[in-house]
Order: sequence, then structure tokens, then C-alpha cells
Amino acid sequence: MKRNRLYFLAWRAARSLPSRERDVDGAWERVRPRRRRLALQLARYAAAVAVVAGVAIPAWFHFSREGVAIVTTAGPARPEFVLPGGERILLDAAGERQASELVGVRFAPDSARGLTRLDARPSGKRDSSSYHQLNIPKGCEYVLRLPDGSLAWLNSETTLRFPLAFAGGDRTVYLEGEAYFEVTHDESAPFRVVCGEKVVTVLGTRFNVSAYADDPAWHATLVEGSVLVSCRGVERELSPSRQCAIDNATGEMTVTTVETSLYTSWMDEQVYFKGSTLEEIVKKLSRWYDFSIAYEDEEIKTLKFRGGINKNRPLEETLRHLEGTTDISFIVDGKRVTARKARN
Repeated sequence: MKRNRLYFLAWRAARSLPSRERDVDGAWERVRPRRRRLALQLARYAAAVAVVAGVAIPAWFHFSREGVAIVTTAGPARPEFVLPGGERILLDAAGERQASELVGVRFAPDSARGLTRLDARPSGKRDSSSYHQLNIPKGCEYVLRLPDGSLAWLNSETTLRFPLAFAGGDRTVYLEGEAYFEVTHDESAPFRVVCGEKVVTVLGTRFNVSAYADDPAWHATLVEGSVLVSCRGVERELSPSRQCAIDNATGEMTVTTVETSLYTSWMDEQVYFKGSTLEEIVKKLSRWYDFSIAYEDEEIKTLKFRGGINKNRPLEETLRHLEGTTDISFIVDGKRVTARKARN
């Protein structure tokens, strides 16, 4: 019975696959689990879909982390913990011990997977006016448990400033880069994420904020609950699956309905995209793999793709998958990548 259901699901998925003959946007199969808990189920169906549909599916699927997500590092990249006085501590094993001794923060290691979580809820009374800072470099992600129990997943090239205690009905953190928040509900103390002039205010919810200074726009994407976005006196309240975008050049604010998995998949070590240009995809990948790119042919920047990439795969393997979907090629020289039209 289970086998029949599996083949039915595979057959149904195969029928829904987009045409591979019309355009680049349909070149890759659509892979977009709506929630992390679906990742395992999708992985089970992937092989069957490949057999029934007769298509090649790159190895994008992986088993999702269970429980609390924690730091994932690639290569030598390590987060940096900055004390209110400016002292900087690299969070390797020695740095974790030093931070624990100096300010009493706790780290939750998982030696089996080489992961660590920073718990910023030290015992004893703490100064709520002094802000600490986490700097997350390229090729690294981190998760922080804030003093109120809220969780903040921090993406590559991200900085978060936070106190070791919230007091006076105020729960405010300052973000540069990208983070996903699961906020503990507290009606007496709204939770605020401040990104310059842009502020997201919530009581308790799940949402993603992308605030990279070099991106064309700032985004707040709501997964669950409700949030209030404000900027320069303009306010918008979001409901689930709604996204607020603010143009970084003009300040124009727009609200649209989106597939939230496209904006939160980075927490599961994936990059999902739908109708994204090559230039947009490469910018996201460069924050993880830490490389720069040069385009020999400017027009290939606008080629559009849909699909998914597992960030645990080597960079060259990821680029080969991109090459297989259209007539572009990549030349890799250390941390320098050149993109050009494929030459026969």
C-alpha cells in the first residue's frame, strides 16, 4: 500500500514537471519544500520521480537538521563575538571558552556534527544597555538564542547587535545582512529588528529579514503570525506569505504575496529560486562560497533560472549544474570566477 502511494506521488510529480524545451526558466525541476519538516519526505520521493519521469535530478536533496538549527561552517570561516568595549573574540574552541569566562554566555556543542549554538541568556543580572555583536563571515551561518528565548538564524555576511538582557518592555536588536527570527510571544514587550531606517515590530512570530546594503532592495518576509514594517513614517502590516520590499535607492515600499520557502531555504543549507537572474543567484552564492565573478558577456547576467542548490556541494559542482541548463560556462581560478557564453 505504501509502495503504491509512493509511485502515485511520483507519477503526479512527474506530470507537473515543466517543459524543458521552451526556455531556460524551465530547465531545472522545481524543488521548493514549504517547511523544513517536508525535506525528508521530498528526499524519499526524489528517486522515484527520477525513475518514473525519466529525468535527471541533480543531488539537491538532503536530510534536514532536526530540532534546533545550529551553526554551520564551511572551511576556516568562524563567527566573531564583539564585546561592548570593542574586544573581538573569534569563536573557535578557545574563543568560546574566553567568551564564556568574560561575559558568562553559554555554547551548546554538538561534536558529532561539528556544530555549536550560542545561548545569550547567561545566569545572573546583566546590563540591558550594553550591546554585544556577532559578525558572521562568508561561508558561515549561525544561530543565536536571545535573552528572551527567541531564536535568530544568521546568514553569511551578517552582523547582529543584541544585549545579554532585555528590560523595560524593550526587545530591540540591530541587523545588517540577513536573519530568520522565531520570536517568543510577549505582549508587554514588542520585539523590534532595526535595520537603519527600517524597523520590523512583532509580538511573537516567524519571519525573515534580508538587509544587505549591496542588494537593490530590503525585504521582510512573513512566515507565521503578523509583523509591522515601518520606514520613514510609512507603515505596512504583513500577514503570512506576504513580503514587504523597500527599494534601497528610492525608499519605495511594496507588499506582495510570495512563496516563503524561496526566502527561508538558506537555513536548510539550500538556495531555492524561481525566475531569478544569473546575477541574482551568483550574488547569493558568493556570500556562501566567498568568491568574486567577472562577466565576459554582460547579457548572460539576465538569464533566468528556477531550481535549487545544496550549499554543501563544492562550488565547481554547483557551477557545473548551472552550465548544464544553458549555453554558459564558468572558469574557476581560486576565488575568482569568470562567466561567459559557452564556446563550441
